[in-house]
Amino acid sequence: MRWFALLGLCGLVALPCGCKRQQGPSTQEVRAETPEDEILRVGARWQATQEARGFDSPPSQISVFDTRVQSVLVFKAGEKALLEGLTATEDFELRDGTRVHCEGKIEVHTRVRYGRRQGEAAIQLERPRVRIPRRCSGGSPPEASLTLPRSVARFVMRDDQLIAVEPPLEKRVYLPIP
Repeated sequence: MRWFALLGLCGLVALPCGCKRQQGPSTQEVRAETPEDEILRVGARWQATQEARGFDSPPSQISVFDTRVQSVLVFKAGEKALLEGLTATEDFELRDGTRVHCEGKIEVHTRVRYGRRQGEAAIQLERPRVRIPRRCSGGSPPEASLTLPRSVARFVMRDDQLIAVEPPLEKRVYLPIP
């Protein structure tokens, strides 16, 4: 009997020790990184330059053109639209031999959607039709503004770059701006 009483007493003394809460860091649930998180981790500002060179045939007043449009995207967490700064630089040679240099800037709100494409972080950018007013030297251009059509393009993030995947002829590649 004594033996059982001693065993019971030891059990009562040890019981509180076995039921103690663990001390130390509490376990936290790890949240999976969203496509938006991945892109913003690399950068909140991204830049791409699009170039076009060529010849125009009559009746156009322009014989040769060289156009560069720089796009700067400014992302903000949780926003469904971003600010896109567009800067255009154009050089024309008119049919009469006049050389014209034009520049223009504008900011537009571009809609952004985040997702995944084959496991990679991806975005879709929807930019409205834009008219960039021209400031020119050396002559006057045939039109007072450069018109960019409405565009919808999809990009995937690869090696810290946003690379165009749709539509097939989209060539922009966005790089993060430090």
